[in-house]
Amino acid sequence: MGTRIAVLDQQLTVSDILAARLLGQPFVEEATAHTRPETLRALLEEESVDVVLLDWRMCDREASLVTQLTESASAPQVLVIGYEAAPRDVRTAIGAGAAGWLPPDVSFDELLTCLRAAQRGEFWVPGRVLLWAVDAAAAPSTDAVETLRPLTPREREVLQGMVDGLTREQIAQRLGMSPHTVRTHVHGLLHKLGVHSSLRPVSVSRQAGLRTSAEAVPHQRSDDTPQRRGERR
Repeated sequence: MGTRIAVLDQQLTVSDILAARLLGQPFVEEATAHTRPETLRALLEEESVDVVLLDWRMCDREASLVTQLTESASAPQVLVIGYEAAPRDVRTAIGAGAAGWLPPDVSFDELLTCLRAAQRGEFWVPGRVLLWAVDAAAAPSTDAVETLRPLTPREREVLQGMVDGLTREQIAQRLGMSPHTVRTHVHGLLHKLGVHSSLRPVSVSRQAGLRTSAEAVPHQRSDDTPQRRGERR
């Protein structure tokens, strides 16, 4: 039994041409063209479809359409064609259940490879798209940068020490202040960021592009230095 494919694109010409071309492939049993999610959902409730090729422009920011399609009676694999998309869209689509992401300039041979992989239940994203998304994820987040803006220069220095993995005593030594003063700055930056755990500011800092500095030193106890009973680390 061959693969049954449905193409959902906002342009009828595109969906018709793609469906017709797919029908010429020996492993494709059926390929239908759709321009409205409603008609596709109705089809999925009545017939079996293995793979849906979905125009990303028809999705909202949460990719709820991807979820709806994958949770339908037919439960097809959904491959997204990402017209005018941002890297975060790739992550959103995959998080909603998409089995792959295709750029609009994907070659037909590459598309066929992706279709076969999806039919086997495999996840597939072109290497260049994956690198694109990873690079974007590594870039500083604008929201995170804005979150850190209320911090004073001294609070930022203390936060850098936290990112470097230093204890409060080590931060105090680095900055030439008392541990009590460091504690005060930590409480202040936690309050400004609206969090209670010291882990959250470190996470936000990394999203904002703050990295471990060259001054960072490990603060774990050396194995050749025995810890005395009752000694606090």
